[in-house]
Order: sequence, then C-alpha cells, then structure tokens
Amino acid sequence: MSDPLGFLYEPDPAVMRAGLVAELAHRIGAAQIDPDIAYLTSSRLVPSPFARVFAIEAALPFGLKRLREWLCARGVGQVVIKKRGSPLEPRELEHALRLRGEASRTLFLTHVRGEPYVLVGEPADPRA
Repeated sequence: MSDPLGFLYEPDPAVMRAGLVAELAHRIGAAQIDPDIAYLTSSRLVPSPFARVFAIEAALPFGLKRLREWLCARGVGQVVIKKRGSPLEPRELEHALRLRGEASRTLFLTHVRGEPYVLVGEPADPRA
C-alpha cells in the first residue's frame, strides 16, 4: 500500500474482472492506495494500455468545505467525478460544490488506507 504519489492509474475494467490488478501494479511499478480499492499510484508515469493515467495535483482527506475552497482557489468550474469505495453520489457532490470557473479537473472519491479521500487530477499525457 502507498499514499497517493504523482500519478494515479485507473485499471481497465477487464483487468479488474480478471483479478490482475496486482500483476498490473507489478508491471508498472505501482502500488495500491488501499487494499480494497483498485486504484494504483506511482511517482513516475508509465504508460499502459491496461490503465488510464492521471497526474495527481492533490490528495485531501475528504471534506466538502476544504474541497470546495481548493477547487475555487484554482478556478475550477467543471469536474468529472469518479468513485470507488465512496458512498457519495457524484451528481449530489457536484451540485453541493457550486463551482464556477473555466478550469476542469477529475475528482476521485475513494479511500486511502481506509480513510475517505478525494484525489484531484488531470489526465496525463502518455507521451510525456
């Protein structure tokens, strides 16, 4: 297990169904952020056809006020919300955030070592 590092890997659903998340982690030099969640993290970008990669800008213990302040300070007005292991509904959270701005980010509602977290990121360019 690892705290979130610079990159988050979202394994393809076929990898998860086949039970190959640990194998993918080994091949790309990544670690899971929680034993029950299939998100992987690494400090370096390793493109893979078996996972989408996101550059992580922030890893915050979940709190609506803190998240709203963080996003507003960066002019974020549009979010894509993904979740694994979170009871929150993406549409309800997006409404509660009341965002305005031009920037966009991807939010990952998840657990890190059993605690509710939100990871904020953007798709990483695999050619970088």
